[in-house]
Amino acid sequence: MGVFSPEDCNRLDFEVLAEGGVALYYQHEVLGEDVAWFALEGYEVVQFDDGAMDSLEAFHFEARLKLSPDREYDPSFDGFREATSRLQVPDPGGVALVFTNVDKLAEADPISTLRLFDVVADLSREFLLFGRRLVALAQTDAPDLDLGPIGGRTLTWNPRERAGWTRGL
Repeated sequence: MGVFSPEDCNRLDFEVLAEGGVALYYQHEVLGEDVAWFALEGYEVVQFDDGAMDSLEAFHFEARLKLSPDREYDPSFDGFREATSRLQVPDPGGVALVFTNVDKLAEADPISTLRLFDVVADLSREFLLFGRRLVALAQTDAPDLDLGPIGGRTLTWNPRERAGWTRGL
């Protein structure tokens, strides 16, 4: 049985997953409204603190706290992948990882930022193979942030901010 039915093609989660599982956000208000939507739809929302994107070390520290509090966490992208893949996914619903200020990490360490979202995109596809949903909502204060291809796809803005004028461009 599929994760979605044909009637679901206008759902926010369907749109994010159809674009690779990772959506960029500029406006905090739009992000907040979409996070609330995911919570109402039965998603487990894992919100990373603002400082988590200050550095790669800060990210891994936060990931250990949020994803693997009772187990060992290897502070690497393999460790992040392993901890994320162990998450219990509500059915119906899924898991929504929420990152704010990703532009900070992107400026300090663009390769690691790309790698982080590559891992999330790969996991999102793997989750779908087993009838589970994983999305990432990534907020940036840079309205023209371009990380390059994520998971072999162009990283897209969320459905309400795809037009440049919605981000002040």
